[in-house]
Amino acid sequence: MNFIRMIALRLMGLAVMVAVAACGDDVTNNYYQEPEPENPTLHEPGEWIQGVVSPCFYGFIDEPNVLYPVWLLQADGVRMTYGEESSFVQEYVRSGLGVNIKNPGAGVRVTLQAAASEISRAYSKDYVVKEEEGSEETLTIEFPMDWDTEALLNWHTDQMVRINWTLLLDGQEVEQYASTFNCKSLHCYASALSFAKSEEPELVEEIKKYEFGNYIVKENDEEIAIYNLPFLMGFIDENSPLIEEMKREVIDDGLEDMLASWGGGGSDKDLLHSSSIPFAYLMMKNRIAYTIRNASYLQYVRTIDAIFENKQGYCMELALAFASWCMNLGITCTLEAVPGHMVNRIKLSNQMYPVDMTMVASCWSSFASATNPDIQNLVNVWKPDGTIDIPLFQTCYELFDGNWRLNDQGYEEERLAGNVDFATLYPDELRAYLPSFNVSQGYAKSRVAASSKEIQPLKGLGWKRLFDKQ
Repeated sequence: MNFIRMIALRLMGLAVMVAVAACGDDVTNNYYQEPEPENPTLHEPGEWIQGVVSPCFYGFIDEPNVLYPVWLLQADGVRMTYGEESSFVQEYVRSGLGVNIKNPGAGVRVTLQAAASEISRAYSKDYVVKEEEGSEETLTIEFPMDWDTEALLNWHTDQMVRINWTLLLDGQEVEQYASTFNCKSLHCYASALSFAKSEEPELVEEIKKYEFGNYIVKENDEEIAIYNLPFLMGFIDENSPLIEEMKREVIDDGLEDMLASWGGGGSDKDLLHSSSIPFAYLMMKNRIAYTIRNASYLQYVRTIDAIFENKQGYCMELALAFASWCMNLGITCTLEAVPGHMVNRIKLSNQMYPVDMTMVASCWSSFASATNPDIQNLVNVWKPDGTIDIPLFQTCYELFDGNWRLNDQGYEEERLAGNVDFATLYPDELRAYLPSFNVSQGYAKSRVAASSKEIQPLKGLGWKRLFDKQ
């Protein structure tokens, strides 16, 4: 019985083996599919990054590989000052770098990593391609760089900077990329950008699509001009210890018994004497001469400390130094861009008083003896209405070919009419988000943090134009 049972079991085992073999043959030849790997390669490595460009001066300067610290340090502050009311500022005033990437498709997680450089710290950010962006050929974004503020504040020469990038798609590394920029000195600044409608029609139409708010953009039949005056705020320093020494000096020298300020309730005449006369006196006493330093087509801008240390300056620097003095005293002044020149006006009560310190720097020898300025002669130069006695400055006045009249009649009509060559800025209204580069407590600590440190898409046609120039 056991024997028969053993034979039966063996026969059953053989039948099972035959069945399995037949089944295996059938699966192999008809139904079997190779299992997919656990980690599929969805994105082929290659040249995904199409270019990295500078956002400086709206990306409108034909220099996609040039960086300006004056812009990088202040762009976020300008956005917070004007951004709510200006769609132009929201789109074109950026502090990060523009990056163009071959579009991997909707839903793909793009990870972009910037390695540390001489002017920036290492930074990494993710961005998931939106459904509406998936059909576009390229993805154009702003990468929010982590700029090294202290390095930029001490960047006083033009120097090449290399930034290395790593790109990952859905966590998979697909490219290593390097971009190189010429980083200009902190003191390099462009006061305005002007575009002829006949030469740049597409760009002009792009600019005009946006709302400007209080940001200074002016237009006539021939051109459109964008003024960069808010970016001068870093060069104004009303808290400089030098100003406190200067205030003490004019009192000790007997020019003034006291310096009135807005908070002290002084009359217009008192406030004029506290502002324009003492400052002009100190310029003459220190023999501040008119000189200018150019950096190619750019302007090179120094602060009040450097002007009095080097005993030289030109119209923009002197206007900024005088604005620093007035802001220290709580006296409202303006920066006035006029054709080929920059001056100030003092606002007292409901009247504006013009002041041009370039005239003083150009003509101090007219008032000075061999050793010291003639104080009484200097005081008499100013009329009761705050204007300067023109005949005494006639020689210097002719140097400017009539573009600016100190009695304020030479340009007021055109300025009010919106002439593109004239612009006014009230610096004390911008200080909240735009601190001075000279602040003693440290510029980085005094800045307001950027509202967003996320990757943002760039939509304006101006960005495409900039990438095309690479």
